[in-house]
Parts: sequence; structure tokens; C-alpha cells
Amino acid sequence: MNKRKNIPTLKNIRPDISVNEFFGKDTFGKTKELSEHINLPIFKRNQTGISHRLLNWWTSENVIDKNINEAGRYTFTEFIWVKVIEQLRTFNVPLPFLAALKIKLFEPIKLKGFISEIEKAKQFIGGLKISETEKKKLIDLVIKESKENEVAEINLFQLIILESLIKRKSIAIAIFQNTECLIIDKTKDQLYTQNDRNLLENGTYVKVSISKLLSEFLHSDLAFSTMEKIQLLTYPENKLYECINTGEYETIIISYKDKKTKNLELKKAVDTKRKIMNVLSEGKFAEITVKKDKGIVAKIEQPLKIDF
Repeated sequence: MNKRKNIPTLKNIRPDISVNEFFGKDTFGKTKELSEHINLPIFKRNQTGISHRLLNWWTSENVIDKNINEAGRYTFTEFIWVKVIEQLRTFNVPLPFLAALKIKLFEPIKLKGFISEIEKAKQFIGGLKISETEKKKLIDLVIKESKENEVAEINLFQLIILESLIKRKSIAIAIFQNTECLIIDKTKDQLYTQNDRNLLENGTYVKVSISKLLSEFLHSDLAFSTMEKIQLLTYPENKLYECINTGEYETIIISYKDKKTKNLELKKAVDTKRKIMNVLSEGKFAEITVKKDKGIVAKIEQPLKIDF
């Protein structure tokens, strides 16, 4: 059997498959940290925008896992999956198909190779002013502890979500009639085989944009009220959401890349959320500073374009 070198398709997804080539070390480096947040039961059933009747029906058909956590809340992963189901149901995709698709997308993948962290520890130990014997003992201890904790279980669906969030890029899933899938990522074109390209160009499939669903969430009032808990963005970005949601600020000053455009100063108001999201979506700002009486609360210096 020929091993695929390209972007993984679901027919090849197994618990021991290596997906390093597609997702990259930078995504893996944050996977362990972020996977804890996307698996926290945060979202109430009524926050999904789906009726209880439909959610119960989808659960009974094994399209959604039965909630066993506190108050039957959904994790961020489950929340986005519910949104995927909602989209596919508009195309009359049958529930048995979605149940089979879920099994494949949520099949655990064992991720190994948080090697960068081990290497950083080795370099740090190497610079210590201690004997070579002591250095070796410390390095052996680091390697031992890393091996005990290096395997993190996560599924393909979660990796796609994290890749889109971390890289701020457009990622979609092409879902074919036999429940096989291809991840659509234009930045990884070199990883596609000619057969993959033919399938995407001439095959019949339903395309679901995961990045668009993430973008819609980040634009919503729900994001402002939950971002503090799920912590999926950078610290300044999370702080911006928190400050606007709680109202713990006096002004928000937006500096633009175009020096001809005057700085925009936003006072606390009912439409502040809408205005700030419009600015983030346009991506034309150079810096966003959140201030209150005692000083700066948060500052975003790198452009954040929420609309992937």
C-alpha cells in the first residue's frame, strides 16, 4: 500500500498516524495547552442557537455525544461541530451520514514530538555553570518526564480548529459522498497529490469552512462573554475581549497603518463591540490600546484580522 505524503484524508487517519508534515511544529507546540481549553464544558445548550428538540434528536442519532459533564454543557470543539451539523443539514445531509463522519473526524490521533520544548530545556541546562555530570542528570530527568507526558490525544477536527486559530488562515473540509474528507488549505498546496487536486476540482462534495465558523463566533456577543474562559487567542486579544465585555475600560484608542487616517478613540457605549469588531475585521489598524484611569489594560501591536 502506498503511503500518502500529502495532506491527510480520513481513510488514512489512524491513532498512530503522523500529521507533522501538514500541521507543523508551531501548531503542535500549542496543542497541549490549547486542547485543554477547547475541551472545557463552557457553552450552554441554548447558546448554540439550536433548539433543544433538534439537539436531543441529533444526540439520539449519535451525531452529538451525550453530555455527561456539568449541566450538560458543550465544549468549544462540540460547539463548532454543532455549527458544522447545522450547515450540513441545510443541504439535507442525513443523520446516519453525519454520525459516520463524526466517528472519523473525532477519532483520537496520538500526537508525539514536543521536541522543541525538550531542546530548549537542553540548551538551558547546557548553559548552567554546573558539572557535566550534573547536566547529564538534569537532561536525563527532562527526557524521562517528557516521554511520560509527550503523548497528547487530540482528534483531527480539533487540529483543524487550532490550525486555523493559531495561523489565522482559511481552512475548510471537503466532505465526499463516502464520508471521506480532504482538508482544504491553499497554503499547503505542495502537499496535495494530483489525485487530490482532481477530486477537489472534479469530485462531488460539500465544503464546510471551519475558519468561517470561527470568524462568525469571534464576531458574536457570545465570544465576548466566553473568551476569558476558553483563552484561545493571544493574551492581549483575550484581554481586549474581556475588557469590552466587562466594561472595565475608559477608552479604546485605535492607531491605523495609514498615517493619514486619524486615530479613533472609542468611549464606552452600546455599539462599542460592533465598532471594534469592524476595525478588527478590516485589519487596517497598527495598534489597539485599551486604557482605564490607572493606565493601559491591554495593547495589541500586531494586526489581528478576525475575518480569516
